[in-house]
Amino acid sequence: MARKSENVIRFDFPPERLMQVLLDPGFQVARDKANGSLESRVEEKSRTAERFVYSMHTKDYARGMTGIDKSKIEDNRADYEWDLKARKATWTYHPSAQLGPVKVWGTIKVEADGAGCRLTNTFEVEVKIPLIGGQAEKMVLKEVDKSWPGFERTIREHHAKLPK
Repeated sequence: MARKSENVIRFDFPPERLMQVLLDPGFQVARDKANGSLESRVEEKSRTAERFVYSMHTKDYARGMTGIDKSKIEDNRADYEWDLKARKATWTYHPSAQLGPVKVWGTIKVEADGAGCRLTNTFEVEVKIPLIGGQAEKMVLKEVDKSWPGFERTIREHHAKLPK
């Protein structure tokens, strides 16, 4: 059974401004860097008034059951699909290393909240390895939960750079 982390952040600016930040390639790169990526780039797949589909390609130190291995660098990808009208996205992570029966995915949702907005992120992981899968999921979520403050800080920094 998958394990899930959810994070809700409140901002004192309208949802449209938060969407400007979240969809900016510069923010995407900065977010990945704050999460430890060595390099990242955005590959736009398609964009219409209703949908935006892109991939984030990153170079990261290898991760495993024993933690981060700085002697190996992996090329990873996360695919995002935004419903721009609903201000919701789904994403799926695709590691370059074969991690066995491991799935990582999540959602992003931006909602109006009074004069401001609320950002809800979910991160889900499922490791189908008998006996150790649950422990591996807990380890992953522990690291994800540590990353939420840096994620919020990166959003606020990029919002501050937007024209008034």
